[in-house]
Amino acid sequence: MRTDTGDMTYLDISSTSARWPRARDGRARVLLVAINFDDYYSLPVRILALNTATDDTLRQRFDIRYLEWGLSEDPGKHVRRIRKYRPDVLGLSVNVWNRDRMFDVAAALKKGAPEICVVAGGQEVTGSVVDYLADVAAVDYIIEGEGEVAFRSFLEHWDRDSGRVGDPSAVPGLQYRQDGVAARTAKAEPMASLDQLPSVVLAGLVPINKTRSLGVLLESTRGCPFRCSFCFEAARKGKPASASVERLGREIDFMVARGAGSFHMMDPILCNSDPERLRALSRILKEAEERHGRRVRVSVEAYGDQVTEEMAGYLGESAIVDVGLQSTNPETIKAIHRPFLEDRFCAGVKHLRQAGAAVNIYIITGLPYETFATSLRGMRFAIEQRPTRLFLNELSLLNGTELRRRAGEYGYDFDANPPYLVKSSRWISAFEMSALYRLSKDVERRHNLSFTARPLDMPMLPRTAASAGGCLRVDVGGECAWQCPGCARAGGVADAQLPSPERFYEQAAGKDVNLFTGDGVSIRDILHHAAQFQLSGAERIRLTAPPSLFDDADSVGRMVGAGIWQYRTFVDFDGESCGAAVLDLQRVLENVKMLGRSFRLRGRGDLRPYVEVVALVRNAVPAAFQEALEQIRNEVEAIHLPGLAGTGLSIPVEDLRAMFLDAVESTEEVERMNRTSSRFRTAGRDYWPKLPGAALQRVLADPDGVEEIVEHLGVLGLLACDTARPPCFLEG
Repeated sequence: MRTDTGDMTYLDISSTSARWPRARDGRARVLLVAINFDDYYSLPVRILALNTATDDTLRQRFDIRYLEWGLSEDPGKHVRRIRKYRPDVLGLSVNVWNRDRMFDVAAALKKGAPEICVVAGGQEVTGSVVDYLADVAAVDYIIEGEGEVAFRSFLEHWDRDSGRVGDPSAVPGLQYRQDGVAARTAKAEPMASLDQLPSVVLAGLVPINKTRSLGVLLESTRGCPFRCSFCFEAARKGKPASASVERLGREIDFMVARGAGSFHMMDPILCNSDPERLRALSRILKEAEERHGRRVRVSVEAYGDQVTEEMAGYLGESAIVDVGLQSTNPETIKAIHRPFLEDRFCAGVKHLRQAGAAVNIYIITGLPYETFATSLRGMRFAIEQRPTRLFLNELSLLNGTELRRRAGEYGYDFDANPPYLVKSSRWISAFEMSALYRLSKDVERRHNLSFTARPLDMPMLPRTAASAGGCLRVDVGGECAWQCPGCARAGGVADAQLPSPERFYEQAAGKDVNLFTGDGVSIRDILHHAAQFQLSGAERIRLTAPPSLFDDADSVGRMVGAGIWQYRTFVDFDGESCGAAVLDLQRVLENVKMLGRSFRLRGRGDLRPYVEVVALVRNAVPAAFQEALEQIRNEVEAIHLPGLAGTGLSIPVEDLRAMFLDAVESTEEVERMNRTSSRFRTAGRDYWPKLPGAALQRVLADPDGVEEIVEHLGVLGLLACDTARPPCFLEG
């Protein structure tokens, strides 16, 4: 096992105040560069820098440092810093999220200093279907696969006089140019144990301020026994290598003592499916909590099929478990080589919930053999497992994966640039894929706005793992100016005739609570009941109310602060009466926009509520209706369009389809903002149009399984009713 290295923080020159004095002994300068998501840090550049700096032979020849910055930062200022440092060797950690920026940095530096030797490594250039040496002139060499052994060999064979590798064929995992053509050597043999590497944690190279998003990264095991066709790990060969439990214990204790409260295990599969290893990890975490008086949480990845009651018990309430479901379609499962046994999967997730762990379930939309219908079927299955959070991800044909190499066989049309998002396949048209992506985000965001999921590292209430789920309708009070025939609120009914909200408090644990109010209801009453339902262990609280209730920004902010994170209201496009007060259409639209703002949660970042609007349209002119719709489309998650199949608004199917397409295709700017936003904020939104089932069938133009599709969408809450009435009546 590698011994402690002591404080090696001088290796990090990312801070603008950091200095890199030129070594008096004339050693060559090696600079490793990473560009990360904001608030994340790069483990590879730290390992390579420390591995080189602690090698007695290499330390005599090379002076190594690393520099990293976030995606939102201007790379120009960092390029200027690198020029000032004048490195002899520049190493780039190239990944799907930073590929183009990395190559731009290399080109800019080569333009002014062509003598710099540029070597690229990372997942994006490993096993690539793209010949990057042919496409990127600024890159001199590429190291594939595990870089520790290969990079050490690279430096051993690097000649300072020529600035190049003397014998490239002697370096494992190396791509190089030979007579103008790319050549490569065999990859380095995987390490038998990760203890062969020095610990970047014990060397003091993990700053606390860079661990708030994902936690302290612990590479407990490298390599995966499975060969999922969409994953980089499938290309790894050989037996997985692990770090010793003793070393992990020292790393965890070291970081907790310095204020860390969360850790992320980078094992492709939980503790390599070794219960004894997991038991030891559980003991280490508990001892660290007791020793330092600080709550410690750990996030891990696991196969649901392999989680036993014993394993779940070791994880307990301290764990956030990412469970990759990906698909429930038998043909898809076979094509992607991913095992899935439904009964065992359900049992594994249930064990985790009962142990108090937070469970995140992941699905990928667009995998081989997935249709519109089977995709929705998988979403329903995932939600039925009642995960803490749900992630419905678009398929990206990552470079170096089996799916990327078989893209033509599967008929994939996909973006040529990262993240290589799939647009269509043999089984899903471009229109259907766009619709699936958009509705997935609606389902995901609506599900994830729960008290146990936001934020995971600061739960407000104990989890109610054993509860059965479900939804409670709770009437808070107030009359409704709409006076719908047959509505309990019509005719000035007294609040005393409605069931008292208090009677539902004891039933709320683990359930969603839908509060219904009429006009003129007291905000204080709403806040009081929301607080009581939070204390009772409700999962989510939604408020259904007329737009007159949202006329005051301060009141809306207080309701969001009280835990009401989902809102449903209505807009009368045909009349003036939108509540007890007579509000014109423009005023109502402004109230809706007010709901769509971000609100500050005390100590928990910003939050934008989930907002849906029921558009009450019977006789309006379609053009006028669509014009009004444009004012709120980016302020809400969903707009119900009831009545389109019956006596309501008459829109030709081609216009309806065009409106549907326009709604589901997110703009590039919205997607860019969402990718770079903090985890508590949704920076931009395009609405999901909720149509009645019959109208949606016309829009989908009778694809295979349209009846099943409509059924699934109804269960997922993605359809509107056939009648144009306020939501309080329709849900009554």
